[in-house]
Amino acid sequence: MRWASRTPRVFTRLDVRLALLLAGVTAAFTSLLLCGLLAYALLEALEEQGTMLDDAIAVVAAATTEHGVATAVPLHRGVAYRVSDESGAVIASGGSWIADAPLRREVSLRAVLGAAEREYLLRERRLPSGVTITAALSLGHFARERRELAARAAVVVVLGIVGSLGLGIVGARRTLRPMREAFDRMAAFGADVAHELRTRVNRVLNGAEVALSTTQDPAAKDDALEAIRDTAEEMRRTIEQLLLLAKGEEGRLPLARERVDLGALLDELVSFYAPAAERLGKTIALSPAPVAVRADRALVERAIANLLENALRHSETGARIHVGAAVHGGTITVAVEDSGPGIADADAGRIFARFVRLDPARGEGGVGLGLPIARMIARLHGGDLDVAPSALGGAAFRLTIQ
Repeated sequence: MRWASRTPRVFTRLDVRLALLLAGVTAAFTSLLLCGLLAYALLEALEEQGTMLDDAIAVVAAATTEHGVATAVPLHRGVAYRVSDESGAVIASGGSWIADAPLRREVSLRAVLGAAEREYLLRERRLPSGVTITAALSLGHFARERRELAARAAVVVVLGIVGSLGLGIVGARRTLRPMREAFDRMAAFGADVAHELRTRVNRVLNGAEVALSTTQDPAAKDDALEAIRDTAEEMRRTIEQLLLLAKGEEGRLPLARERVDLGALLDELVSFYAPAAERLGKTIALSPAPVAVRADRALVERAIANLLENALRHSETGARIHVGAAVHGGTITVAVEDSGPGIADADAGRIFARFVRLDPARGEGGVGLGLPIARMIARLHGGDLDVAPSALGGAAFRLTIQ
């Protein structure tokens, strides 16, 4: 019962269905090819037997012409002949002749498929003297060979089906393995997106309930509406980040490369984030770096901004943040370091996955997309983004651009 209940479920799997399809197509093609070759070989064999009979008739005709009516002509084994006069009376014969045996005159595919062991293949030739020579050959040996070859072909077809099924399953699994991994990632990604948006939708709904139920306190209504607006803005930003990440990973994000003064760009970003750092009791320092690079300015600016926001969000009060750039053999490296708690080796790879937040309780805002987007931008520029311990005591993120 357990096997019966599991069998239909097995056949719903994509790899099993694809394997069965491949096995069926392969087996059908192999079977048709094998049957065609077998029929061709049998037809040739039957034609050879017909040629044998023609040769026998020629030998009997020669003997009859030279020595009168031949009574003992040496022929191939299994060949029987008769020599009849104009009235149809048999005047000479040789070999084993079964008078009432079924006769088959044609050599065709129909004869190949329908020949029986009791049948004889027949050839006739009328000489100018009026004598008719008839030669016959039993098809018993041919029918037995055909049966043996058909049995062997059936074994080959069965083995071919089993082999095709095995190879189909292995090939389908190997072919679908990247797709299965992709589906798993999509499922996990969809679950994460649903969780993030559901949380914010609930906040919007709660705020709307407060705004609708608050009729006597305009300030409370305004606070609820402001909360709704802020949450909607967070949702908009999350959706934009997801679209940007999806386009970049699918190769649909074009790069508008231009000459970018990286030193000036870093100075602008540090100046922009310095007030926020001061409010949080943190400091940002910049090492002057007169470095230029050909890159998409908007994307590179976004990647570095994500690293700065990450450092501000995940460091404690009094933390120091350092930004710098350097050139090494044609590779541009931008480093953002902090004196925060750092990142454990076990988490160094996880932090670049979507929606990963090692400590959601620390820091406000953020959905875990900043680092994945920064790495995606780096890789679009032929570089990468990695993390290592910082000399300041925290984490050092190094973004490279080629």
